[in-house]
Amino acid sequence: MTEEVELKWISGFWRRIGALSIDTLILGAAGLALGLFLESFFVQMGGWGRMVGFSIALIYFGVMNSSITGGQTIGKKALKIRVVDSQASTISLWKSGLRYSIMAIPFSLNGAQFSNEAMLSFLMYPLSLIIFGGLFSILYLYIFNRVTRQSLHDLVVGSYVVNANVEKQEPGKVWNVHVIIVAVLFLAAAVAPVFTTQLSQSKPFKGMLAVQSALSNDPSVAYANVFTGSSTFSSTNEGTKTASYVSSLVFLQADNVNDVELARQLAIIVIASYPEALQKDTIQIILIYGYDIGIASSWSKHAHNFSPLELQGEEIDNTFGLPPADLNDWLAYKHANQDVIDTRYTKSDVVKMMRQGRFGELEHYFLAVQSDYENNKFNEHTYEVLMNSLRHDSGEVASLYGGWLKTFPDSYIAHAGRGATNSRIGWDKRGSKWSKETPEAAFQEMRRHHQLAANDLRIAVTLYPKFTWGYVDLVAMGNFGPTAMSRKHWLAKSLKYDPYNYIVRKAYISKLEPRWGGSHREMHEFALSALSYIDKNPILRGLPVYEYADKSNIFVRQERYAEAIEAGSMAIYHRPAETAYYSRAYAYQQAKNYAAAVADAEQGLKQKPDDIELLHVYAWSARDDHQYEKADDGYERLIRLRPNMATYWYSRGALQYRLKKFNTALPYLNKSYELEPSNNKYLYWSALTSVINEVPAGLVKTRTYLERCENSKCKEANVSWARRWIACVDGKPECDLPEHDYINWRE
Repeated sequence: MTEEVELKWISGFWRRIGALSIDTLILGAAGLALGLFLESFFVQMGGWGRMVGFSIALIYFGVMNSSITGGQTIGKKALKIRVVDSQASTISLWKSGLRYSIMAIPFSLNGAQFSNEAMLSFLMYPLSLIIFGGLFSILYLYIFNRVTRQSLHDLVVGSYVVNANVEKQEPGKVWNVHVIIVAVLFLAAAVAPVFTTQLSQSKPFKGMLAVQSALSNDPSVAYANVFTGSSTFSSTNEGTKTASYVSSLVFLQADNVNDVELARQLAIIVIASYPEALQKDTIQIILIYGYDIGIASSWSKHAHNFSPLELQGEEIDNTFGLPPADLNDWLAYKHANQDVIDTRYTKSDVVKMMRQGRFGELEHYFLAVQSDYENNKFNEHTYEVLMNSLRHDSGEVASLYGGWLKTFPDSYIAHAGRGATNSRIGWDKRGSKWSKETPEAAFQEMRRHHQLAANDLRIAVTLYPKFTWGYVDLVAMGNFGPTAMSRKHWLAKSLKYDPYNYIVRKAYISKLEPRWGGSHREMHEFALSALSYIDKNPILRGLPVYEYADKSNIFVRQERYAEAIEAGSMAIYHRPAETAYYSRAYAYQQAKNYAAAVADAEQGLKQKPDDIELLHVYAWSARDDHQYEKADDGYERLIRLRPNMATYWYSRGALQYRLKKFNTALPYLNKSYELEPSNNKYLYWSALTSVINEVPAGLVKTRTYLERCENSKCKEANVSWARRWIACVDGKPECDLPEHDYINWRE
């Protein structure tokens, strides 16, 4: 009986919904009217356009639900209801504003655009609490709190929505069950990110983030959402079928939703950044243009469907309209200024001089290098080679720059050297795999070193803004390091002082690769824009190399070797440099054309003898092509360059073992095990070769190997030999190994 009386004063559910609908129509009409004049502005705001509607609605509901207008909006006045407090008095303006904000913020944020980084950070927890906790609590109380009809925003400010023409009655109390359920909803929303964070580390989810990032980086795209799934349908003729797809909602900067070619290029980006898309039945690109300001929205859209098989042969563009580059011209450019290169200032010499405290000599020399470059005494390649003596990959070397800066506090050279070194260390910590294949711990290490690098490099280019080399790493780190400004900012600043330079542009285009979150479309357009200055700096014609070289690598990932080789050839066409030769050599290697891979790798190594990636292809391809002397030479050079890499020692030892040079193989295999003692494969081959050479340690290592293999997975053939060998040593009947049979065992 009490509840029946209270309902006569407390407004019913449908009356409130009716009033809200009227107010929504009024605000919607106002929003659409604004859209007629401010459409492009709203489009540029993207998901944050909802904040415009929130602000307008806050003023409308804040003022009209307050005592200023008697607690009635236009909708409430029409339905004869109003907002009051427990004493039936209208509420103040600030309470009314707070009341609306509590209700509207979860709905407004639900459509806002947040970056992937934000959604995977700690920010995800408060956002989940506000958005999902708020949304579900508001809706639950609206529907199920039948006694007082107060939702979350009413409960917080102590307001009621009542029938305006009914005398006040004592309101009832909210059931405790409702309070408990609301608390559970907020708790669930607070802990939900724990599970979504785990999901974000899964391979499919990381793949979708990579696609979303690549699409969003396209100049024509405002932002994008990507998801994958499958649809099942039935027909009387074909029965039940399941079709898989990757679907991308692409929000455009301009109204080009019917542009089939644009959709096709975006579909190619999907394949390039997510090779698994080739296994799907359909790639769907939904082009969308419009805005959503919360109180009103206007959209036009068009769905474009493509078969991955049809797109496999597609290229973004296949030519820049340039004649083939001449190898002799390129080599002449690279070696044009050899006489100015002082061999006393190589990387190792710089480290040695810093350890000896010879900072004055270093400062004088590198200032002279910068001055000579500005006075055109040598070309950019020579300038870069000379300055790269300051870039190292060791934290110990980075610390040596502290002494230099203590002696010369305002040395932009020393700041840049330390910055470039920390930048290099950061990239090494991250590795070169695609973002979705890289663990978060690696990204954290990269960011830590890039923070240090950014601090120094910003100081360097502030001290001397014309220092072109100082911008290279700032540009490269722009999307990853906390440089406070974007890559485009640092690129523009460098071009202000050195407008036709190549080396900063090279750093910029290399970080537009899809694996770093860019796209081949961006790479192509950037290279094309630079070609307009080719008469000022002919070396700019080589920028397309990076697009084609990366295409080649992606085709290899997709096992499309013929296209990978073709793309590598296009890279060489535009510049026969080591980067281009590596891309084709790697494609040949993966296609098992080892002789061609060795030939291309040799061409690249003539230009850059210490290139690690080229040496990789050279050594392993030569081994598989039975060019053992070349393979051994490649491994020896890799060991010299990276003496702490166990795999190089192992590979050289394994090659010598294959050639039955067991005495030569032993120290290399032992070294690989010494560097990585937890690696069972290295332990096995060190043990086996020790046994062959009749080294006593071989028996101990073999027993250790068998003990380890009890608790970990080992190669069965290796375990079988080890067991039989130990049985022979121990005089057990399981010994059935002919004398010296172990020499014939192969990996």
